[in-house]
Amino acid sequence: MKLKVVAPMAAIALTSAGVAQAAGVFGGSDPQTALLKREQALVRSMNGSGGASASRAKRGPRGPRGPRGVKGPAGPAGPAGSFSAITVAKGPTVFLSPFPEVGAVGSSSVNCPLGSRAIGGGWQGGGILATVGYNAPGAGEWSVILTNNNELNSTSFNAVALCAS
Repeated sequence: MKLKVVAPMAAIALTSAGVAQAAGVFGGSDPQTALLKREQALVRSMNGSGGASASRAKRGPRGPRGPRGVKGPAGPAGPAGSFSAITVAKGPTVFLSPFPEVGAVGSSSVNCPLGSRAIGGGWQGGGILATVGYNAPGAGEWSVILTNNNELNSTSFNAVALCAS
């Protein structure tokens, strides 16, 4: 029986203590009030009314540019170039029939002269309606595969390689 009377009294006491603490009766401050005061102090210091710490937060105008530094030492020279001459080599001319006929696809390859290798390439000829299926170096050569998409006219082309020695 005593337990039934004590429990409501304890709840009333705790509620009263919470209200008293919120009102500042116990001498301690409310945590929310303390945070609010701290925030206000930080705002004052950022606005320049906070004393010495606020003067450190502000920056002055940018000063003039300083003199240019001395040039550093030159690095070592790179190795000598690996080739001395570039020549153009052309492959055989390939004739392509109009698109719907057999022979509308063809390939041309070109080998570089002995002692040189292909460093680039492409093709010459071909029509505006041609599609290049392959254009790249192979084993010591440059190869091109081209399709003639023109349904009325035939076309021709040949592979071209830039060879370095």
